[in-house]
Parts: sequence; C-alpha cells; structure tokens
Amino acid sequence: MQIDIQSRDIELDKAIKTHIQRKLQIALSRMESHITEISIIISDVDGLNEGGDKRCLIKISSSEFEDIIIEDIQLDLFYVIDRAIHRASRSLELKIGQV
Repeated sequence: MQIDIQSRDIELDKAIKTHIQRKLQIALSRMESHITEISIIISDVDGLNEGGDKRCLIKISSSEFEDIIIEDIQLDLFYVIDRAIHRASRSLELKIGQV
C-alpha cells in the first residue's frame, strides 16, 4: 500500500506524519490487499497556518472499484486527520462488501 502525504499552507512535522501513518495502518491494514494507493492532503482552509480550520482530503485508489474520496474540515489538526481516516475506513468496508 503506497501512501502519499502532502501539505498545503501548513507545516507537517515528523510527529504528524507518523501519526497519519500509524492511524492508516490501524484503520486499513486488514483491507490493504484492496488498496493500491492512498493520497492524503492536509491544508489550512484560510491559509494562515495558525488557527482556523484544517482540511484533510483522503483519496483511496483500488483496481477493484472507483476511488474513495473523503474530505473533512475541523479546527483541530489531529481530530480532522483521525475523523477523515475513520470515515475512509468505513467507506472502504462498504465498497469491499459490494465487490
């Protein structure tokens, strides 16, 4: 499973990237065989890099079904990451159940 983590208008330090990778591994490891690539874009909605809403956009690609795209916006960076990954996991479970 290839993971691409990008940021726009926000600094992602090693702790945040590690948090994202760990959460993805926990949430998606049992469905890994269905995933070809995961792209995550973290951005600051108002572009100020301090305060304001944070956006987490997740795209899960698979050769078995159409891409899953999840977007979430919250004030807290870690919360928006966790919530988007949880939603992506649930969406992937539903897609796999339909295949």
